[in-house]
Amino acid sequence: MDEAQHGGAVDAGLGERRVEGVVCVRTERCVEACVNHEEGVDEELRSSPRAEHRGASPPENERKQRDVETADVARSDDEKPHGATLPQLIFEAPRLTETRPRKILATSSCRGEMLRKDETLRLRDGRALAYAEYGDRNGCPVMLFHGNPSSRLSWGLIPNSPFRPHLRLIAPDRPGFGRSDFQPGRQLLDWPNDVCELADALGLNRFTVLGVSGGGPATLACTWKIPERLTAAGVVSSPCPTDVAGVTEKMSRTNRTLFFLTQHAPPLVRLNMAFLAYLARRDRLVERLVYKMANVDKAMVERPEIREYLAMGFAEALRQGGAGSAHELVINHGRPWGFALEDIHIGVHLWQGEEDPSVPPAMGRYLAQTIPNCKATFIPGAGHLWIVDHVGEVLDALVATREDRAE
Repeated sequence: MDEAQHGGAVDAGLGERRVEGVVCVRTERCVEACVNHEEGVDEELRSSPRAEHRGASPPENERKQRDVETADVARSDDEKPHGATLPQLIFEAPRLTETRPRKILATSSCRGEMLRKDETLRLRDGRALAYAEYGDRNGCPVMLFHGNPSSRLSWGLIPNSPFRPHLRLIAPDRPGFGRSDFQPGRQLLDWPNDVCELADALGLNRFTVLGVSGGGPATLACTWKIPERLTAAGVVSSPCPTDVAGVTEKMSRTNRTLFFLTQHAPPLVRLNMAFLAYLARRDRLVERLVYKMANVDKAMVERPEIREYLAMGFAEALRQGGAGSAHELVINHGRPWGFALEDIHIGVHLWQGEEDPSVPPAMGRYLAQTIPNCKATFIPGAGHLWIVDHVGEVLDALVATREDRAE
């Protein structure tokens, strides 16, 4: 596929819109993930045991039952609080599969960075690895690793185009997210292999890596396994191994429960993430997650452009269902990482909000104390979404520490 140059032709399958003389590109794929068709129901939820045993409603009662269940889904916040417990989310899932999906009207605004390239690389093992490119094709290469759930397209949806003009930003989907194929049996240390294949295909010898939230462990795996390929590395709101005592202090109860399930009941994690994928397709996931956010993050979500960034990012991330997200939760939080943080020998920049209940400061402090050459910045009053307004300055700090331009 030919590259879409700034101001020039757009790749096949991409929608184009002009805003104040600048060509902004937004993929129809992302819109497609947000729009619910009347017949579309997630296969993982459809095949769940409870859904199978329910059976079809008799024809004369079908409409009445659907109306009752749809009304139950649509109950107001006062009747059905967003702060539902994880077991409620898990075991409500099969019932919700039988409601009629609500159609979502995706907005046509495009406030983020120009998407220059959206392609798929066929890896040596036959899997497809989707990736997007933003910015200057001749700039300093930076690999961006999304959170969980998120995708390659989320970076381009960040409001106000915060990226600097001298950067070549390459954002791959990890296995099972977005358009990258699921990888059965994947372990954390498998990701650097995919990164190297992508870098080789793009002609990159060395590059910077930045991981946000759930992309943090993937970044740290690269710093341990392929340090010779990296010019700089950074993590923002990154989890640490969750078997360390005290690191879940001040973590939200929902996340503590989820991390417990990754160790003791992975099938429930898969079912829960399938349910969240269902909500994402109906544009209901943002509201479901707000209850566990810090107050500073709740205020950010009140901004329409931030809500749109989250909603569209979730929909694209979970377009295949929740299997990729669930598997990554298990390998990040329910299994050993396969390497010791003390054995990371290159410098790592770390940013951590002090008011983050999703990845609490205790995790950032553990990483800062354990990684030998870690430059940590703890931000008072910042929550989990701090990076959305500050990704530009984070990239400035990383690129400024590069030893040289990538060959």
